[in-house]
Amino acid sequence: MLELNHLRQCSRPVVFETGIPSAPYSIAGTAFLVAFHRTLFVITARHVVRDHPVNRLRIFPSDRSIEGLRLSDWWHIEDPKNDPDSSDILLIRADLTNVPKSIRKSNHLLHLTPPSVSEWFDDRYISRFFLFGYPSATNEADYAHSKLQLQQFFLPGRYVGPSIAHNCHELLIENPLNLSDFNGLSGSPVFCLRNEIAISRQPTFCGMAIRGSARSQRAHFIEASTILLALQEAIEAH
Repeated sequence: MLELNHLRQCSRPVVFETGIPSAPYSIAGTAFLVAFHRTLFVITARHVVRDHPVNRLRIFPSDRSIEGLRLSDWWHIEDPKNDPDSSDILLIRADLTNVPKSIRKSNHLLHLTPPSVSEWFDDRYISRFFLFGYPSATNEADYAHSKLQLQQFFLPGRYVGPSIAHNCHELLIENPLNLSDFNGLSGSPVFCLRNEIAISRQPTFCGMAIRGSARSQRAHFIEASTILLALQEAIEAH
């Protein structure tokens, strides 16, 4: 059974090596770890990486890790409709070979199989949505003490409707801790759970957050089917 703690561990901060000795790291946003066809992928929003070299990206597989994942290949997804939101996906192939066994055993991955969109879409108006991410306002590199200050946020919400972008949707997000903005939440995995006490259902992966505004309390996400298609194309291209 998928528990919230398991899903929480799938979400990881996006850390970059800057190449600057006095400020060696920066935190850019959120990613999540996925197992698909026996392959480990790191998935985040394309704009999170922007112009940073992907080979300077550091994704730590757990909160106890001191070694990042070894990253090999990466793909920017091209949307046939040339929509900047629908193509805002970066897939990165990774492996755990340089990570100690003790960390690998406790590592949590999101195991994806190609479900139909209806597994979450049909119940979208009676489901509780949520995401796990690392907002920029509460996450930073502490250079004085040579460590990263990381705080993950759980943000619940409800479905509003389709976004103007192809295969994207909009959520109304609760903000109980009064985040001043939603910067850094791009790349967060989005899940839902049917909001009926009498029905026992597991959390369902719905997609990935790509943008949002604390002022409007809205967040937009790319639906899961688009991400699954991108993963399948990456496997077939290898």
